[in-house]
Amino acid sequence: MSTLDEVLKQINSKFITISNTDRGPYAKHYDFVRDTIILKLKEIDKIFDKLYRGHCLGGSYADNIKISKPDEYDLVLRLKLRECNLIKVTKDPKLPGYCNINIKEAMEKIKTEKQNEDIYKHFEKLIDKDGFIIQEKIQRWIESSMTKALNELNNGKWIIRNGENLYEIKYTKSGPAHTINVTIDKKFFSVDLVPAFVFDKTKWIAKRPLPSNTPLKCQDWIAVPKPVKSSVSPNISFITSYVDTERHLIKDRCALKSTLKMIKKLRDTRNLHNLKSYFIKTIYLWETERQPENFWDKSIRIVLLHMMDRLIEYLEKGNIPFFWDRSQNMLGNLDKNQIKSILNEITSARKIMETNISKVYDLFLTPDEKKELFKSLSQTEIPILLSDNLKTPGLQSIIDNGNSKIKNQTEADKKVCEIKQILEKYGNNSEKILKEIKKLFSTDIVEISSLTSGLSKLSLKAKN
Repeated sequence: MSTLDEVLKQINSKFITISNTDRGPYAKHYDFVRDTIILKLKEIDKIFDKLYRGHCLGGSYADNIKISKPDEYDLVLRLKLRECNLIKVTKDPKLPGYCNINIKEAMEKIKTEKQNEDIYKHFEKLIDKDGFIIQEKIQRWIESSMTKALNELNNGKWIIRNGENLYEIKYTKSGPAHTINVTIDKKFFSVDLVPAFVFDKTKWIAKRPLPSNTPLKCQDWIAVPKPVKSSVSPNISFITSYVDTERHLIKDRCALKSTLKMIKKLRDTRNLHNLKSYFIKTIYLWETERQPENFWDKSIRIVLLHMMDRLIEYLEKGNIPFFWDRSQNMLGNLDKNQIKSILNEITSARKIMETNISKVYDLFLTPDEKKELFKSLSQTEIPILLSDNLKTPGLQSIIDNGNSKIKNQTEADKKVCEIKQILEKYGNNSEKILKEIKKLFSTDIVEISSLTSGLSKLSLKAKN
């Protein structure tokens, strides 16, 4: 196994994969807050209650490609319209990847049905003269109901109690999401509630067909009332989303999710905010078509470098096509300078990974994470997290010319601790670090394995 493989696996296991100790507590709090708010929504809004067909997780957490802590949840509120067989769902003629929903015929049918009288009166206010649902009116409806539901919590204080647990709630609105920010016992997490109309494959409008092996439970798709910049008013455009099918396409492909998360981690560490998670996921969706199943069985190193090459190709073209309708360029809202900035960072990182392994930690880890890595290491192994600390050829001779030996493992462990302290104290000051290490080894001799310009590990062992 190459040294780069070892470094990437170490980063992945310690700073990218969500631990079960984090997942459990967050999930417990999320479940309770979610159920409480949805119950209140159903109580205060009978129309919502009648259309509500359950919820599902969307986004990175549901796809198991979330990095760091599980403190953000995308919750899709699935709404099913009445007389769905009479509803006309068509591709938006101006916006690739969007659709229009016309319920004119369905409204004529339910107008005569006593049990649906309230639904008719409600949606009569949410459509234009031609029967198209107006997306901003859907959002105003949900926003109003959400505010009323939250006002029901603890006499309008927006607090949820569950035994000894006290959840403080704040509500914000951004894009298609109604965000609930929750604070409990110094922990913080957020839930993005996204209303969406759900349709089955009989209304399938994606330009690519539904994959033939897609299980029944993954065949639904949703239309989301996502605001569109520079759109005319009233806005009847709903963005289409095929989250369940996408989850099926990236499932059970060994190195796919690991490397996807590593690119996301690289993006976060390098502050590439314009490189959205869904952009990265999309290049993986395209690659599932190009590659055989066993491609994803390759090592993290091989797959990651390959996918970084793919990302570079898309950025050079200035186009990441939407997987379900390639006429939509997902980079369309970025200008050339923004795309070039991302391209330069990814290209530079790609080169470093094959030419200077000692800098790989700097690509993926923040300074605090590097310090945390030091503390978690065994007493006989220290990864070198600083870019050039051990590249100076003189360091080998400093160590080799020591004139006494470490007598036992206890002394070796002590020496390791002293090295850690030097690295933590002097940060990126290579000159200071070398000076202090010279002092440390001037009278002691140690064995350092694999000391090269591309060194990634420093092992200190007691001599007999």
